[in-house]
Order: sequence, then structure tokens, then C-alpha cells
Amino acid sequence: MEKSSVQNFDWGYIEWIYEPEPGNALSSMNIALTTILPHKRQERHIHYGNEQVIYVLSGRGIQLIGEGLSDIEPGSVYHIDAGSAHETINESDEPIRELIISMPVLHEQTLLIPKVGQEALWEIGADNENVEITNEIMYIYEAIVAPMRIPVTIFDNQGSVVIKGRDYPEFCKTRCSSQSNEVICPVYEIKGEYGPPHYNDLSAYICPYGLTVFLLPIMLGGKPIGIIKAGHIRTPSSSLSDSPIAQDEASANPSDIMPLVPKGTLKAVMQQLKKLGKSVESYYVFKKTEAELSKKEELIQDIAKHEVDLEESLKSTREQVLNIQINNHFLFNTLNAIAGMAIKEHSLKTYQSIIDLSKMLRYTASSRNYFVQIKDEMQYLHNYTNLQLLRYGNKLEVDFDISEEIKSRNIPYNCLQPIVENCFIHGFKNAKDNMKIRISGVVKESNIIIEICDNGEGMSEDVLYSLRQRINEFERHELRGLTMVYSKLKLIYENNFDFAIESTQGHGTAVKIALPDHIA
Repeated sequence: MEKSSVQNFDWGYIEWIYEPEPGNALSSMNIALTTILPHKRQERHIHYGNEQVIYVLSGRGIQLIGEGLSDIEPGSVYHIDAGSAHETINESDEPIRELIISMPVLHEQTLLIPKVGQEALWEIGADNENVEITNEIMYIYEAIVAPMRIPVTIFDNQGSVVIKGRDYPEFCKTRCSSQSNEVICPVYEIKGEYGPPHYNDLSAYICPYGLTVFLLPIMLGGKPIGIIKAGHIRTPSSSLSDSPIAQDEASANPSDIMPLVPKGTLKAVMQQLKKLGKSVESYYVFKKTEAELSKKEELIQDIAKHEVDLEESLKSTREQVLNIQINNHFLFNTLNAIAGMAIKEHSLKTYQSIIDLSKMLRYTASSRNYFVQIKDEMQYLHNYTNLQLLRYGNKLEVDFDISEEIKSRNIPYNCLQPIVENCFIHGFKNAKDNMKIRISGVVKESNIIIEICDNGEGMSEDVLYSLRQRINEFERHELRGLTMVYSKLKLIYENNFDFAIESTQGHGTAVKIALPDHIA
């Protein structure tokens, strides 16, 4: 393996065994082998814009994902959502080796803009030269930026802040805060020219303290209407210790304050920033076309031009989809090869876990629609729970009670697995044995009824009330677990669905979803 494909850290190293070709935005999956050396700690960090699947090859230790602490052992499989905290501790005398598959978040690849009851705060005119805030722009911003958990600020052409960033690292707050505790980044003061061709793509500045801040112009019709400045992260190309100002800060070790961001996370952040710029541009193109179509009948020629553009876009999309299929084919071949090695070594449990993992990845990679048949979603849950059964053995019992009538009905893609995963993260976090999960589904009065129950710890009345409040006010909170599922159902069904949670301390939790058989 070439030296350029290895990242070295104080705690160990990452060997990147597959990286997509540069410039291919849709080919974004990265595969790596991570080694955590004996008696070393992989510092707590945030997976900003990417999610990961981790398969433990060898070694034992402790792992923190979000707020859940678990033991690491060979054959364990973990899924880390975008925005989740992650830390690994190796207390043993042998290294921990893990197979990692890293992918940018995909749940908003095709962004839906929700219906609004009032008129937009601002509508674009033909001569608009500045990006300005609207309800729809704020939705696009939150949908893409929230999972990354990094500061992302949008400026107009005059350098005025349109959307203020948040989630600044403590490193920035202690060095660049004003008396009002607002972060004043030196890179924000850089004005410059954002016109094409040089500045029409993603670029970056290294701030005086050695952090990388990305810059991306927002283009419309070949002209800039604003700029995105985001990041404030430590990348391989930046060095805190080499910064002249950082050298004067002898009171702390910069590497402890700002850990180096891995390649996979860095690529995911860059891809999400490009998606944000493109989504804002697409929104303004849509609003401009909408305004012009309502005023001018002579736009038929423009529509014909758009049809040609759509045909070219379709051709390009087909080529990109083919590239995805080729790269996914490589991934599945790699997993099959590892599975073959497991058979040769008579590790049948490891073989079955890799097969289940491969099926899960194939399901997520092949899904192109918002809706899937319930039988496919249930098969996905079977593969997921099989991996958990491999881990817990006869301590875990999973019961599926799905009526034949319901299997051919459609539901939103991947709206059940996060609920089942919550059973393990919260319900069974202190369980030793006798863990039970029941998944049922029926059609009742033209509604699809799905219920997921566990016999875990349950919740007190106060905790249950707080959870229900957080779900009902999901716009104010980070979209994870149950809030992510609820927000997806709310976006698709509006108020035409039920989402109920019942729980008793010491007697488990039940989540019941009632969906209309079809969308009106």
C-alpha cells in the first residue's frame, strides 16, 4: 500500500484501501482499515457529514457512540449516524483492527421543500444580485448543515451575513470571540472577488491559528450572488503547531484541542458544502423560472431550452448511476472476498455477519425512491437484527408478526430501523439477558399500523414527556433517531399520520405508527 494512503495518529493509523476517483461527486464511498494501538485512546470526535459502518476484525476495548457505551469484541458491527460523537479506548495488550465503510449522509440527496402556509419572505427577480433569506432557503440550510455539526455561514456579495453559523469549536471561541461572545473569524473579513473562473468552485483558507476554513461561491447564471464560509477544522494540509500565533499559546497542546480530521470526514464535509451551494442555486433557478412563467407567455423558447438541458442532465445522471453501480460492485466483491476468507477459516458466524452487512449495504445503495414495499423494509430489519443476534446470542429474542396483507404496501424508506436501533441504544443499555423485541404490522381501517415494542428499561413519566416534546418540536432539535423518523413522516404525510410512544419505567417501550394506505 502506498504511503500516501496511510494516515498516522498518536493512537494508531488508518489505511485507506478504497477511495473514489476525484471529481466524481456521486462516487463517495470510502473503505479503510483502522488500527488502534494497545493502551491508546482514539479521542472523542464528531462524524460531521458522514455516517459509518464499523466491523471489528480483532481486538477488544470500549467504544462510545453518542451517549451509548459498549464493549468491543471481534465480529461486532456498529453504525454511527452523522453528527454522532465517537470515542474508542483500547485497554488491552493487542491492537484493535476495524473495517470501516464511510459514506456522506444520503437521506437528503433529493431535497424536498415543504409547503408553507404564507408567502415566501422574498422572491427573486430577474436582476437579483444577492442571496437573501427565505423560509425555503432556511429549510435547505438546516437539512444539509445540521448533520455536519460545523459552523457554516452564508454571506451576500457585500460581505453581510445572511445566515449566521453555529457549532463553533471551543478552540475558536477562546481565541476569536468578541466581548459579546460572538465568534469573529479572521477569514470572514476576507472579501476578495468571487467571479469565475477561478473562484467558482470550493477553495479554502488557513486561518492565523492554523484551522482550515472552506469558501464556496453561490453562483446563479454564471455570476456570484453570495459565498459560503465554513469548516474551522484541522486538516492534513493545515498545522496548528506551525501557526505563528499558535506557537505563542504555550498553555495548551493544540493537538489535544483540535484533533486532525480524517480523510473520509474531510471529503464528506466538502461534498455537503458543494451540495448546499448547488441546492441554493437550484432553488433560485426554480423561483426565477416560476416568476417568469407567471408573467411572460413567450417563455416557450426557454422551456424548450430547459428540455434540452434536462435531456443532457438525464444522460449525465445515467452515466453517474452506472459509475455508482460499478463502485458498489467493487464494495460487494470486497465483502464477498472477506466472507470467502471466513469460510476457509471455518468462521461461520463471521461469514453470516458479513453476508447480512452486505445485504444491508446493498439495500441502502440500491434504494432510489422515497417509498419501498414493507416486505423489503422488513428484510432490512431482519438483516440488522441478525447482526445483533450474532452479538447477543440467546440473550436476545426478536419476533416478527407481519400480516401477508401488509407486505406489498408501501412505506417511506428506512423509517423503522432507527426505532429498532433505539431499543439497543436506550432500552437494553444495561441489560444482561432476556432482551425481547416484537415487530408487528397490520392493515386496519385503511391505515398501515406498525408497532415496535421492547422489554427494556423504559422511561419515567418526566423523561417520556420530555421525549414527546422534543419530537413535536423537532425543528428546534438535532434530527436523530425518533426525531429523524418523525420529521420524515411529517414532511411526507403532513398531519395525516399518528406517531405514539408509550413507556413505563422498568417495563419497556412501545412505538406505534399509523400511516394512510396512500398519500392524498
